[in-house]
Amino acid sequence: MRVSIYSRKEIENIIVKGEFPEKTAVISFYDPAIKHIDKDYTHVDYSRVCSNVYYCEVEDLDRDYLSEKGYTYETFFPDADKVAEFICQAYNNCMDIICQCDYGQSRSAGCAAAILQHFYKTGIDIFIDYNRYPNQVIYHKIFDALEKQNNKRTLDNKERLKILNIHGYRGSENNNLYQALHETGYDVVTLSIDYDKLSPEEVMSLLNSIIERENIYGVAGTSLGGFFAMCCSAVHSIPALLVNPALLPEVLLPELGYKRLSGIREFTRVRACLANFQPGLLTTIIGDEDEVISDKAVKEYTRGIVCGRRIITVPGGGHSGSTLQLASLLIESDLLKEGRWLDAVNAKDETLR
Repeated sequence: MRVSIYSRKEIENIIVKGEFPEKTAVISFYDPAIKHIDKDYTHVDYSRVCSNVYYCEVEDLDRDYLSEKGYTYETFFPDADKVAEFICQAYNNCMDIICQCDYGQSRSAGCAAAILQHFYKTGIDIFIDYNRYPNQVIYHKIFDALEKQNNKRTLDNKERLKILNIHGYRGSENNNLYQALHETGYDVVTLSIDYDKLSPEEVMSLLNSIIERENIYGVAGTSLGGFFAMCCSAVHSIPALLVNPALLPEVLLPELGYKRLSGIREFTRVRACLANFQPGLLTTIIGDEDEVISDKAVKEYTRGIVCGRRIITVPGGGHSGSTLQLASLLIESDLLKEGRWLDAVNAKDETLR
């Protein structure tokens, strides 16, 4: 999104020449009519060239002078929230933005700086331009409003995130991880899997169909479910939250009474997809006193394959999710955000634009 600054004179010349850019929204600042000496003064007329215009009738005042004009910081420029909504709508529609005021130096510069700082962290470029004198009240009011809009979008994204929960061997679809995800406010799709009945390839086929049908944004798996969650992440390039993952099921399952021992090598064929897994999409929670995945070599293999990724070790945590305080970890550490769940949503949304 390109953000440009213009004075009244500059933009009126562009309009007269018929050079107004396409796919562009405008934020136009002008002085309150009742306080302007010229009774014929009004805002720039964009009606012939642009339908996406937000007119801001606001004085060009620094914070030190607000009280002299009867304002407080809170009461000055009450349109800031609506301006932020307008900016976000323009951004979502892949439009450029023109910020315009009488001289193109103060109010429009403050607005442009806020937009650039919020979206690209480059607002300082406006402040160091000696041709601009950004109005800092306008800047802070719009920047704060944009940040508030961003927090709202984060919550909205969180509410519409669909996460597929995959339980472990002989586990329950309503396991501790499912409950923690549900309590944290995510839309969780879960299912019961009979690992003794279905082959590993059949399990993957089932999970793949659910991910495609339900438009799943991320997977979460416990124990054997963690192995399949990692495989789903590799196949679909979506984030995965692994809880005490059994990444060597060939070693673990025989000890647990797995009934498909004749087909245990089928896990090797499924594992082949892990050649494409993206480390940055993994978040792993491990109990340091896991009594089920207790073999030292298996633990070292698990830590090795996720080495350097985001791993949280829970002191005293066992294999069961009930010993890991999962809900607290999800809330306090904001694991899903740090694990790029929301980035996945944004990336997917960008593709749809």
